[in-house]
Amino acid sequence: MSKPLPHRPNLDHLRRQAKTLLAGVQAGDPESIRTLTEHLPSATGMSDKDVTAAGFRLADAQFAIARSTGFGSWPKLAQHVGLLRSLEGTWAFESLEVDGNQIPSAHTRHSRILIDGDRFRTESPEAIYEGVFNIDAEASPQHIDIEFIAGPEAGNWNHGIFRLDGDRLEICLDMNGNPRPKEFGTAPGRGHAYEVLRRESNATSRVHSDEKERRASEGTPRQEQPLTASGCGCTASVNRLVPFVHVADVEASLMFYALLGFTPVNAMRDRHGKMYWVLAKSDAAEIMLAQASGPIDAEQQAVLFYVYSPDLNNLRSGLIEGGLRDAGVYRGSRRPGDTTRMVHEIAHPDHMKGGELRVIDPDGYVILVGQLG
Repeated sequence: MSKPLPHRPNLDHLRRQAKTLLAGVQAGDPESIRTLTEHLPSATGMSDKDVTAAGFRLADAQFAIARSTGFGSWPKLAQHVGLLRSLEGTWAFESLEVDGNQIPSAHTRHSRILIDGDRFRTESPEAIYEGVFNIDAEASPQHIDIEFIAGPEAGNWNHGIFRLDGDRLEICLDMNGNPRPKEFGTAPGRGHAYEVLRRESNATSRVHSDEKERRASEGTPRQEQPLTASGCGCTASVNRLVPFVHVADVEASLMFYALLGFTPVNAMRDRHGKMYWVLAKSDAAEIMLAQASGPIDAEQQAVLFYVYSPDLNNLRSGLIEGGLRDAGVYRGSRRPGDTTRMVHEIAHPDHMKGGELRVIDPDGYVILVGQLG
């Protein structure tokens, strides 16, 4: 089964994924071995023991990562990611032609297209259009398929072709959901639009992020806003802290945290029904999970969560029954075979002699559970 690329794919992150996959295979990690046997033809049908002993190389792991995301090879994945990232930035209209008619520059002078990963926002005095797009870097000319998700065209699709030459971008689209144009240009009655754009800035715009954060804050119940001030010139204070973390898949992470007793209190979904933000609670413990706009790198996680449980032994047994991997004794540092969705044996450090449990969630966040009382 293939999994989609993150919104802003990063080739260095994908390389690290391949290295982590290879290390997991070499360490005999069942999940890593399953990924390799599912997506590497030469490993298909091999036993876990044979896969570990086969001496697979980094190129094999990279091939498996590429196949797992729907690409035929690592070079094809790299080409796609490189082209997608090279499209990012803020673009101004150099010219616009619709159905054979040249649109006066006065109508497009104040319009901009902001591209961030596979998302875009077109800002014009008349309206704002938001959407997502997919590209085919191997086609000639290269293909682009656009889905509008907000604005006057919400729900519509445009299919087209494009070519990028440094800071100049040409896009020719069919505006009526018909087959994509075959050449750059328009003619009366064909329903095509031909845009020539000039890049104004290479900075990524983080399309949709501000809107998501606004919706999240609006969707949070009034009591979730604990910041109070007692008057001008007085110091504001807070009386509650809720971790807010970005994850690769909100619903998958919520299912994981349900194993620890968390239940959703409030959630928000996009127009397709996909959850992109949730507040979950378990007694006094709370956490907010939000859809990340970029790749999650477990090696870069600089935060851990400390929670408490009245019965660590039962909690650990329940986590393992719920599908988490028994990772054995924690040795004090991350090892090559460490993966997400794992739970270590109960330890008894000086700061928590009653017992402490180490758990890793689907995005690599470390959760330490102390024995309550």
